[in-house]
Amino acid sequence: MESDILLELFRALSFLSIFCLIGNFMTIKFNFIKKLFLPESVIGGFLALILGPRVLNIITISEKWLALYSVLPGILIVPIVASIPLGINFKQKNFETGKNTVIIFLLFNIVAAFQNIIGFGTNIFSKKIGFDLYYSFG
Repeated sequence: MESDILLELFRALSFLSIFCLIGNFMTIKFNFIKKLFLPESVIGGFLALILGPRVLNIITISEKWLALYSVLPGILIVPIVASIPLGINFKQKNFETGKNTVIIFLLFNIVAAFQNIIGFGTNIFSKKIGFDLYYSFG
């Protein structure tokens, strides 16, 4: 049973990897994309979104994979957020350390608030205009 779950996870992540490679090739081929400094994963993700079942329905993606993909951002953001304050030198006993800590705390809260506002707004707006997006979209 566990091998079936791992195989399904491997297939789903392989599918995402293919779109990351396509994003990489698009970045190399098209100079205007290179000038935008968009990561290959973002380009591949937008391409998968457009070709997937939510927009054009050219590529069929199983509901299991969509459920897995909706969980991945919450898991993968943890190492990023945890590593942000690693560059701070906490051995300094002056005002700058406290000031930097307060700035990072406020920055995290402001970014989180904007993410929530934009996410909830996107979800509410998409429901109003008739798009059937999954509940945690945005």
